[in-house]
Amino acid sequence: MKYVLRNITTGRYLKRAGEWVMGIDEAMSFDDATEAQEFCQAHRLSDTKPVQLLMPYLMSLLTVASGAALGGS
Repeated sequence: MKYVLRNITTGRYLKRAGEWVMGIDEAMSFDDATEAQEFCQAHRLSDTKPVQLLMPYLMSLLTVASGAALGGS
C-alpha cells in the first residue's frame, strides 16, 4: 500500500516540500506509514497525517460492492 500526507487543518495533500494540493492524485507518495512519518519529522511538518491509498483495482471493487449494497446494478 502507498501513503500520502494530508494536512489535518486544510485537507490538502503534500505534493513536495512546501507545496500542498487539493487533488490526492497529485500528492507525493510513500511506500509505508513509517517513511511518511519520518518525512514529516525531517521537514518539521505539523498538523499532518499519513493517509493510506487504495490501489486502483480496489477502488473499482469498492464501487461495485457499494452499488450492489445500495440495490444498484
